[in-house]
Amino acid sequence: GRQMALLINRHRSAAIAALVVMIFGMVFLGQSIRAEMRLRDSLDQLRAQAPFFETAIRDLISAGEFKNAHERYDTLLKFLPDDPKYHVGKANMLQSLIRLDEAVEAYRRAEDRGASKATMANSITVCEELEKMKVDGELSAEGYQFLVDHLNAQKRFSEAQRLAASADLDIGLSKEAL
Repeated sequence: GRQMALLINRHRSAAIAALVVMIFGMVFLGQSIRAEMRLRDSLDQLRAQAPFFETAIRDLISAGEFKNAHERYDTLLKFLPDDPKYHVGKANMLQSLIRLDEAVEAYRRAEDRGASKATMANSITVCEELEKMKVDGELSAEGYQFLVDHLNAQKRFSEAQRLAASADLDIGLSKEAL
């Protein structure tokens, strides 16, 4: 104790500086903890909004706005990166946008996060088949028909209808789709 008192007396300004630094450090730590808690609360509130995003995405898909729907899935995945259904949704949009290599990777990420292996394998196979149906980098009419049939089989009727219309195909929707 006595040596500590002597040390502090000899180095009074250094001891005061150290005390001030410790006080500022504790204040900063407290502010950082409060800021992190506010950020976590904000993130939880955003995550709670996911169902509203899903509704907006369905509306975009129905309107044939696959690119915007894909961007919304990207936004959802920033807040819910481990939710397989959003990875599947993103993959589906990439498939509908004929961005097949990206779709395959997205389907694999969805499978890694728990999406149905059989469904993901089927979608990956479809993407691989579609890639073979490209002519000069563009999907052939046969490829569009193949994709539309796949979308109908997966009950992705809005996508099928929009793609068929853009490719001027007869989509042959089932009664279930209507």
